[in-house]
Amino acid sequence: MKKFFIPITLYTILFAPTESLSGTCSGDGKVCLFDEDCASGICIENGGGGSGSSCYETTDCRNGFYCDLSHSFPGICMPYPDCSSGCQDCETSSWTNHSTGYQKRTVANCNTLTCICSKKTEYRCAEGYYGSSTNGTSGCTKCPSLGGVSGNSASGAQTITNCYIPANTNLSDSAGTYVFTPSNCYYSN
Repeated sequence: MKKFFIPITLYTILFAPTESLSGTCSGDGKVCLFDEDCASGICIENGGGGSGSSCYETTDCRNGFYCDLSHSFPGICMPYPDCSSGCQDCETSSWTNHSTGYQKRTVANCNTLTCICSKKTEYRCAEGYYGSSTNGTSGCTKCPSLGGVSGNSASGAQTITNCYIPANTNLSDSAGTYVFTPSNCYYSN
């Protein structure tokens, strides 16, 4: 019996990554299977980006997750905490005196999707002043006086017509002494 040798070529079949098996490189969006396939070193799996996935920024994570870089780099996708009852330490403060003629307060706003509290400082004119201020150092003017009596206004007054001489205040000038009754006497233009 004669033996025949039949050459057999073995082919390695490579499958192109499919959407269910692949991911996207953080930064450049190229298709990847492993972190090593990416220049950024992070392959975000399709359907990945959830808790425990690697990330460089929050956009590398799924909705409802953020990139926590506080303990490692690259970071880890973590779910936002439940802040349906509000952010911690996120309350608007009361108005306090800032400098002569000015008051300030801190306004807090809680983003209930991210549990991040943003704060900003607001300024207004103090009692006895009028105008508006964005920096707590300019924009407020003392109310005018009459007969040696200082004008007054409520805190936050924005126009000179909010200034007044209080009712039942004794005033005097060269003509004599007089009193405004029964109510405050407001400045008019």
